[in-house]
Amino acid sequence: MSRPKNEAGLDETQLRELKQLLLVARTDLTTRRSGQLRARTGLVSEVEDEGDAAARAGDEDRLVRLAESEHEKLAEIDHALSKMDTGEYGVDEDTDEPIGYPRLKLVPWARFAASTQEARERRG
Repeated sequence: MSRPKNEAGLDETQLRELKQLLLVARTDLTTRRSGQLRARTGLVSEVEDEGDAAARAGDEDRLVRLAESEHEKLAEIDHALSKMDTGEYGVDEDTDEPIGYPRLKLVPWARFAASTQEARERRG
């Protein structure tokens, strides 16, 4: 096994694997976002009745909410990648304790350990 490379005790192999997961997720999001933008511009037709206009407005609203959510996820991915560069990746931002490798494999952009995340969600 490789020596730990960062504050969370992740070794080089784990870091490489997690970085690849982040990069793939980032690529998927940016590809999907560009497709959503194309879909949004394709929603407008020259002739539409009230029903079409209402459906288009609903579709646009859904696409905007989805884009906002994916924009937030993209920011989380970028944040995780920048933490990799500083060696702080995999460290809980509230407790400074390591985030477990299994959690990072599931959510490579996680800022908090599962227990911290649960506590934050209970607090609202």
